[in-house]
Amino acid sequence: MLSRQYAQDVKDFLWVTYDPEDRLIYPVIADWDDLLARTIDKGGYPSLSKDEVLSILFGLMYRNRIVEGLWWSMFEQGVTQKLLSHLSALDTDKY
Repeated sequence: MLSRQYAQDVKDFLWVTYDPEDRLIYPVIADWDDLLARTIDKGGYPSLSKDEVLSILFGLMYRNRIVEGLWWSMFEQGVTQKLLSHLSALDTDKY
């Protein structure tokens, strides 16, 4: 079972790894939330670019400030894990 601390650790890792200077460079895609909805509905995780994945992840982190629990909810549903898995594949040039 996932813990909230694990979800927080992943969030911290993403910030340190992809935006270490807190420049808030993501989300760069204006309609990241629509992209997330389409991706979930159609299972289109493998078709996402690295920028799209990071935009969704950072968008979720940002939106979590407004909708408390959103980040955790995406973990509970397995959405974040699918995004992270695809991001890992992109980072290791599998795609």
